[in-house]
Amino acid sequence: MITINPLEPYYRIDEDKYAKGPLDAVFVLQWVAILLVLREYTIRWLLRPLGNKLVSTKTSVKERNKNIVRFTEQSWSCLYYIFFWSWGMSLVLDSPFSPANQDWTKHFWLHYPHLYMSRLNKLYYLTQAAFWVQQLFVLNIEKRRKDHWQMFAHHCITVSLVVTSYVTNYTRVGQAILVTMDQSDIFLDGAKVLKYMGWEKLCDATFVAFMLSWVFTRQIVFGKIIWSVWVEAPLYVQHIWAPSAGHYYSDGLHKLFLGLLLGLQLILFFWLILIIKVAIKFVRSSNVEDIRSDEEEESEGSTTAVQDKTPSPSFADPMSTSSSTSSSQANQELRKR
Repeated sequence: MITINPLEPYYRIDEDKYAKGPLDAVFVLQWVAILLVLREYTIRWLLRPLGNKLVSTKTSVKERNKNIVRFTEQSWSCLYYIFFWSWGMSLVLDSPFSPANQDWTKHFWLHYPHLYMSRLNKLYYLTQAAFWVQQLFVLNIEKRRKDHWQMFAHHCITVSLVVTSYVTNYTRVGQAILVTMDQSDIFLDGAKVLKYMGWEKLCDATFVAFMLSWVFTRQIVFGKIIWSVWVEAPLYVQHIWAPSAGHYYSDGLHKLFLGLLLGLQLILFFWLILIIKVAIKFVRSSNVEDIRSDEEEESEGSTTAVQDKTPSPSFADPMSTSSSTSSSQANQELRKR
């Protein structure tokens, strides 16, 4: 029976035990709509008024208006990641695969298949799936940014991993990956918000926290999870394909998961290189200036658009490493031409 209660997942077995089934897709789509509406109303009625008061006035009117839009978008993302990282981390710490436990990664695979989930775990997993689906809509309705296609690929891989891990009952490792990815985004979006407010020193400190968080969670912890999928999964999961029993293991599926994870890691390494470049500039100047990746793409050959662009305040975005100096040199070169 289809219900409209967004806090009550389908397939309840008993008080806190839920199975999985086709209607979970309906639940996800319901939450996609809820998140889109919630995002719009939060931005319109809460974050935009805050942006009008808090965004720095040290830029042109046109640039400030654009910064207000970015302020609202990044504030919404920051609020989302704070809430879902806190929720997900509390669930992970109360699970057998908590990092506080010895050999925690092997618990992804012990006693597989994991056919049932608690209400909070299932609600968390499906709302996360809904968030990443709606991110694909948001990415294409907003003005395109310089890293649009990298973000699009990232979102597609994430949705594929979440859906596939849920359907094949590998939700433990899926949940660990979701929590691992969310933490550094809190600092990144928080730093962007502080930048638009003009709080430069606090912004730079938050960016340093972001770099440390990124390396620890997305390179070290995520790397350990990939290792577990590669090495431990074949050791602890029976090599049988029995969908009727909820047991999914084959060389093809194993390679698919590894391929998706390595593809995601490749994108993360691409961004890590840009982060390192920003860090080097930060150490040399203690105050990096750049053209940010979350600005809209400029059409090629539009010298007017380049000449009219107001350089952004300090703090470098890891997705872009052009300094205000290089931007000025580019403007002069364009004028010569």
